[in-house]
Amino acid sequence: MKAKHMSVNIKTSKGFQFTGTVNVRDFGAKGDGRTDDTRAIQAALTAAAEATIHEPDTKEIALHGENSSIPARCGFHHHSTGPEVIIPPGHYVITDALCPEQVDAIRGVGHPWIEQKNPGKDIFHAKARASRQTFRGLIFNGGQSHINLANALEDNGHILIEDCKFYNSKGIAIRMRENSIAAILVIQNCQMVNCEQLVWSFTDFTQMRDCWITGGRSGDGALIVTRPDATFSMDNICGVPLTNGYDQRWIDNYGTLLCNNVRFGGEEGGFTPVVNFAKYQPGTNICNQIVIENSNLVCGLGNNKRKCVIYCEEIPNRLDIRNCNLIGIPPVLVAEKIDPKTYFRAKPGMLKFTFDGNFGELAHQIPALLKKPTINPPPAVEVLNAPETRAAVKKAEQYWRTREPSAKQADEVFDGHRRKTKLGDFVEISASRYKWDASDLVDGSKERCSNYFAVTQMGGQGIIVRKASDRTGAPCGSAYVTIRDVELDLDVYPWLTWRVASNGTPAGLNVKALDHASGRVIRLPFIVNPEFSKDRASGRTTRRPSDTFDSFSYQACNLRKHCGFGGRRTFDLHLYYPGAAYIGSRRTEDTVFAEAGDSMLVEFLRAEKE
Repeated sequence: MKAKHMSVNIKTSKGFQFTGTVNVRDFGAKGDGRTDDTRAIQAALTAAAEATIHEPDTKEIALHGENSSIPARCGFHHHSTGPEVIIPPGHYVITDALCPEQVDAIRGVGHPWIEQKNPGKDIFHAKARASRQTFRGLIFNGGQSHINLANALEDNGHILIEDCKFYNSKGIAIRMRENSIAAILVIQNCQMVNCEQLVWSFTDFTQMRDCWITGGRSGDGALIVTRPDATFSMDNICGVPLTNGYDQRWIDNYGTLLCNNVRFGGEEGGFTPVVNFAKYQPGTNICNQIVIENSNLVCGLGNNKRKCVIYCEEIPNRLDIRNCNLIGIPPVLVAEKIDPKTYFRAKPGMLKFTFDGNFGELAHQIPALLKKPTINPPPAVEVLNAPETRAAVKKAEQYWRTREPSAKQADEVFDGHRRKTKLGDFVEISASRYKWDASDLVDGSKERCSNYFAVTQMGGQGIIVRKASDRTGAPCGSAYVTIRDVELDLDVYPWLTWRVASNGTPAGLNVKALDHASGRVIRLPFIVNPEFSKDRASGRTTRRPSDTFDSFSYQACNLRKHCGFGGRRTFDLHLYYPGAAYIGSRRTEDTVFAEAGDSMLVEFLRAEKE
């Protein structure tokens, strides 16, 4: 016997009731190519958003409490279910941007055509809350951007754009704006024709696959722009260029670019595939790379300024072009500003340039700079010397003696845990009781943490002093202070709590616990760096008015639940003192750094009872 299909009714605050889908026709949309359907389609989107149910993660609630203060960007409390918005066949005219925020899915039936009559307006524009959405089976025409979204830093975001066609945008057809990190954008089985620009993505990972793209009606510039510290992947792409003699290129790369089976033009017609702006990293965990394989690469009739596959304004850590057909162009050209004798200053193993299995008259024409690069030692990071460190430590001690800690305030609560103040309800993990030092190796490095941090104590309180600024390339974010051999009975004192303050900007405390018995490293929830604003004209950066730089922050987490075990255990605690916050993007000019000499006071670190 077949099970009977059961529909679930969803009722909104305005009385609308649905059984899984919302049809724009039910809200008055005509789709006749004459009627302005803006208000009707927006009414359907708003109703679907109101009917969407956002369910918290019950496992995370059990772990962190009903009123968890862990921010949404960490990936918790993100389950949602709601009706799909359906757009039937037709020609829908709009004159203002449509807001799809918190709508899970928008699907066209029979490829409906949405035309923006206002050239200064987007078609879909989400201000912030576009974290998990699907756009499928739609045709877009006119206006500025066709899909213009932002993720608002919510973790594990996923945007899927599938089986859509994009025509004649005056701006960027698909745009994931700045602050859209912690997300993935997937564009598949789509067409993009005659748009000013095609894709501009600030997500952590972007993938285009199985698409037809035509572009080049604009002047100087790129059709696709990638983000620093991110990956852009292209697979099975057919690119048809419209050459016009300007400085045209398919991609401006600022991060990592991976291309497989891509046709960048054909029949000897095309413009530059890639202009690279991502500079090699001398010795970090993030390396900029460009890999192009099994592709057809043409630049014969367009962009004589950059007549090559990859034009390097900067040179990334890795260049790899293999098994490609190069029609009348060499693999790489390097900007004249780059001095081959002094440009590369990197650690061993940080550079790799490979050009194998390629076809073409100029396929083996490689710049000498890349054949046998002259690699100089990386520039020394500016750190405080011994006398300067002693002076900075003394200054930090004097500073914190003058501050009245807000720790004397009682009744503090974090993650549902109320701070214990009665003797016997907590045990101190103080700098006078345990050894605090910075002698371990920086994560992923052979350098000592003591190169970047100095540690001292003041009446049992720990003070961490920075010896370098993050802006200099120092790996301070991966350095830490270790508290060794901390013995805890997790059945009696399951909560790890601390309060910290910093006299620099920005500051937070991240904690990892290394369990001696199992060898496991347990990463505990972290304090999010404070919010900043930046005046573009003056370059001045300020913190939110509600915060003061040396205000104390209390935090607590249930170590027993995070470990998954109880009983008596011995831990090494790693205290990380990060010193960078991003404003709008991850570009250097939009980053706030802590400086050498800044310090953090760990007013207390304790294990507490329930």
